[in-house]
Amino acid sequence: MGRFAGSTGGRRAITLIELLVALTITIIFVGSVSVAFVQIIRSTDRANAEMRANSSARAAVDKIARDLRAIVLDSNPSYQQFVLRDNTLPYGNNVDEDNDGAADEDLIDGRDLDGDWTLADDYHATIGSQTERVDYVGAADLGDYHVDEDFPFSRDEVTFIQPGRIVGVTIIPRRRVTYRIGTFDSESYVLLRDVEDNPPVSTPGTIASEPVVFEAVSLDMLAWNANDNAVSPVPGRPYCQSSWDATSIAFPAVRPIGAPFGVPPFKLPAAMYISVTVSAEGVPLSEIGGWPTGSRPLKTVTLSTVVNIETTVQDSRYFFYVRP
Repeated sequence: MGRFAGSTGGRRAITLIELLVALTITIIFVGSVSVAFVQIIRSTDRANAEMRANSSARAAVDKIARDLRAIVLDSNPSYQQFVLRDNTLPYGNNVDEDNDGAADEDLIDGRDLDGDWTLADDYHATIGSQTERVDYVGAADLGDYHVDEDFPFSRDEVTFIQPGRIVGVTIIPRRRVTYRIGTFDSESYVLLRDVEDNPPVSTPGTIASEPVVFEAVSLDMLAWNANDNAVSPVPGRPYCQSSWDATSIAFPAVRPIGAPFGVPPFKLPAAMYISVTVSAEGVPLSEIGGWPTGSRPLKTVTLSTVVNIETTVQDSRYFFYVRP
């Protein structure tokens, strides 16, 4: 017998309430997925920005280190040999790095200025009977925990001469090189490498500026002073200083640490500490409000290294007087 007209065959229609419940569940699900997707995208963007900043900072540190490692005294004493200018800024990344309730209160100088270092923070390495930097065990020192870890940014500048040389069949002229943070093509916060080929003795010549890294917020450098005018927590030992001017190192008043009166001083430091900080925000600094004048924290990556100035540490004066 056939079905009656209008029969649903045992099936019933979906009610309005059921439809609304289904739509609500779908909207909640899609919304949750969308929020998770946005969070994943943001996390990926933050990770990519941090990786780019890390790569940029590493490239900058390596480039400066290569230049400094290769410098030697120029054969012409009229040329300025080495100048390090200290320029600490009144702001940093507005982040309390050491959890002491204050941000950017220390300085990169190898000393404990904010009073949060203890003897237990001294991490000089001991291998067998040998101790790294034995004279500085128990003294706050660059590299010890709680020393120079929460600092304002800096725009230090370093200038040095690269003497002319011949590499294969290529003649490389004498150069004056400067690293600094400045403006390039209307963009601020650019770490620059200024080069003057065959520079005049004192007045600036023709300068070619090369951008090393963009979005660089800090360049901080220290010179390891092996002369007896070093201000050290252990008197009579080399130590860091934030500025250097080779013309002010006068013979015979200044001499290598441990050397008798009359031995000429080092015109170049024995080593350099290099620290480069790059923004890891993922957007240009010019688009960020509330920094540096406000309290907004800034995401950054800081990389540092220490490079020996070979012409100093291989000098016989360093071997006989400083190293012992």
